[in-house]
Amino acid sequence: MANISVDLRDTNVTIDATSADGVENSALVMLGPNTLTVDGVNLSASVPLFTFPSTGATVIVTNGANLQASDLLFAVADASSIPGKLLIDGNSSATVNQFGTVPSGGVVNLNVEFSGDGDGSFTYVNSVVSGPVTISGMSAGDSVHVPGGILTAFNYDAASETGSALFASGAMPVVMSITNMAPEIGAIIAADPQSYFSNGTFVMPVCFLKGTLVRTPDGEVAIESLQPGDQVLGLSGTRHVKWVGWRKYRVALLRSDSERAATWPIRIRQHAFGHNLPESDLWVSPWHHLLLDGVLVRAKCLVNGSTIVQEARVGWIEYYHVELDQFDVVLTHGVYSESWADGGNRDFFQNAPVSELRPQDRKRRLAERPGFTVLRDPDREAALREKYAVRAVNLSSLEPHKAVANG
Repeated sequence: MANISVDLRDTNVTIDATSADGVENSALVMLGPNTLTVDGVNLSASVPLFTFPSTGATVIVTNGANLQASDLLFAVADASSIPGKLLIDGNSSATVNQFGTVPSGGVVNLNVEFSGDGDGSFTYVNSVVSGPVTISGMSAGDSVHVPGGILTAFNYDAASETGSALFASGAMPVVMSITNMAPEIGAIIAADPQSYFSNGTFVMPVCFLKGTLVRTPDGEVAIESLQPGDQVLGLSGTRHVKWVGWRKYRVALLRSDSERAATWPIRIRQHAFGHNLPESDLWVSPWHHLLLDGVLVRAKCLVNGSTIVQEARVGWIEYYHVELDQFDVVLTHGVYSESWADGGNRDFFQNAPVSELRPQDRKRRLAERPGFTVLRDPDREAALREKYAVRAVNLSSLEPHKAVANG
């Protein structure tokens, strides 16, 4: 274990593999207006008790790093001081814990910002933050956690595009103010917040829709009917089902198509990728990966408004995902789609085995997909989207009925 001294009063500091070991590290941080970057390592950060600064530090957690920090890391001298910021980049994670009463008249203002492309995670444990925890930059796959928290209210202000979530948590309630939340997303969450906040966790779905057909040695089986021990056909051959996770949403009827479209599944019509690819319409969540041209690409990056669309469904929607004995892609309606990859977000599913959820399970991380390449190049994503958009035009002129079969 490496013990590191950090002084932010005069300079920026980076803690990475050159200054820390690969398992566990601790840092005593002297607060100041500069930037602490935790790059690709695990770090537990604390601060000594002294007079707090008038300008808060910026703390960046990046490249899959995990930060465990006292809330005093974000303390400033008083309410008129300039607060610091916690920036969670990509698939990194950060947990802020209560240290105790803030001394010397200090004030803790906690501003959390998500950035980059990945499943970032922020966990908040009974802190003494002086006001709401402000969250910005959230996108699908990012998550916030209030362990043991029970959502008691959610309100959305369209003028400021801010959602406010109130959790009952221990002796003091926790208020999270989620900024830059598009009106259509805010309206959907406000219509049924209990479907989006579960056991103190808020995270977007990455799954198959109920009814998706998965190829097995004995034929196609609806994903919700699969059981642990069943066999499915993967790219590497026959694989065994380890676990099937599910989550159910009740979606209220909303006022406009744009509001309804914000969180609906992606519908991939029959023949969208090629003849009988898929064999019939395939529905997945926007962030679900499909194997196309040898790479895994998110469904949302392929939407062309014709053969690949995001469509409204009224009432309840149910997402399912299947974990295998080894990560693989499985045949769904003739198209290879990813099995569930463990990125530390098992507790997203309503039927997660709670007894198996240890504190470390909440650390979001880059989900490993050994043997596969995950596409994150916007230019290549655009090229694939254009490829299937051109096919959609050809289908429209040559095979208009086949293009929308089973619709």
